Amino acid sequence: ESGDSLLLSVRFSPPETGIFSGNIMIVSNDPFNHKDSVALTGTGIAEDKLPKIELSTADLDFGNVYIDEDSLQIFMIKNTGNDTLSIDSLFLSQSSNAFTLVEKPPPLPYPVKPDDSTQVTVRFSPMESGVMTGKIFIVSNDPFNRKDSVVVNGRGLSADKIPEIDVSLSVIDFGQIPLDSDSLHMLYIHNIGSADLIVHLRIAGPDSLDYHFENTADDTLIVPFDSLGVALLFDPQKTGQLQSRLIIANNDPIDSLIYIPLSGIAYDSKPAQISFDPANSTDPFINGQPADISFLISDVSSVDSALIFVRPGGKMKFEKLPLYFKSESNNWWAQISSDLITPRGVEYYVRVEHGWRYTTYPQHGRDNPNAISVRVPGLAMLKTKQ
Repeated sequence: ESGDSLLLSVRFSPPETGIFSGNIMIVSNDPFNHKDSVALTGTGIAEDKLPKIELSTADLDFGNVYIDEDSLQIFMIKNTGNDTLSIDSLFLSQSSNAFTLVEKPPPLPYPVKPDDSTQVTVRFSPMESGVMTGKIFIVSNDPFNRKDSVVVNGRGLSADKIPEIDVSLSVIDFGQIPLDSDSLHMLYIHNIGSADLIVHLRIAGPDSLDYHFENTADDTLIVPFDSLGVALLFDPQKTGQLQSRLIIANNDPIDSLIYIPLSGIAYDSKPAQISFDPANSTDPFINGQPADISFLISDVSSVDSALIFVRPGGKMKFEKLPLYFKSESNNWWAQISSDLITPRGVEYYVRVEHGWRYTTYPQHGRDNPNAISVRVPGLAMLKTKQ
């Protein structure tokens, strides 16, 4: 039926050793695919006679080698099975030409008898400084491990005995944190050269006072193949998006100045204080007439903006109005238009942006707004909820 499926199980029982193939043909009433098929393949093997490949190592690490010099390492390919192992292919994949296969089995395919082995020799000859990697692939007739591999890696060193700097991060983003807290990030400076690296650290930029080193000296010497951990502390003294940069001056002749951008956002950890201001609000609200509404808003940081969301009682949609600050009375004010003031009253909530955060009054905002009753001339007025 539509949306249903049918599961088919297929058994492979080879009568002898060798490769077998076939197809399952599926004929249906699908008008666009009346006849479909599934290809089947399998290899029959003799359980009592199987080759088994075993490598003497999974990786070759050549360590540090100077440019224009070389280093040799070997690994063994052994047949631990009870039938002849055939090495059908042996090749090297790498991003550079630093690694070469010096000694390998004679023309392939090469047979390796049970309990016998063959040797592969690899040369590492770096032509430039830096870390280099590659992988040697061995393809054989081992039915359970057709393709095996050995990882090769090494580092090329300059013979001129110069320092070379490498840093673990190019950008440091501390994310968002409350104003009265801090955040720590680690940066690692590595000397991958062949001479002492001398680094001088400083922080510069518009918000440099909000970033500090934690237990790290400004000037440090790093010996070859060693590292320095730099603890950077984001300790904001004000709200907002705060940016600076870490400057790493050093004696690497190629990369003597490194700039790492620092960024973080500090937000006000405490809500703003918001209260209804009856002294500067219209009282009472009268049906069909505009009305002023006022609030007292205070915060430890500056108030960036304030909005009031208003709707007639019983309606779903709120209308957004800006609240304006009146310095002479130190209050925030808006005028509500007459079309929003109906006999069913007025509902509202306020949202204040301050110190990279928002405070809503009342707390649950649109889900539980405050209500103001409206006087209809000739009718009694309901109690106001503030």
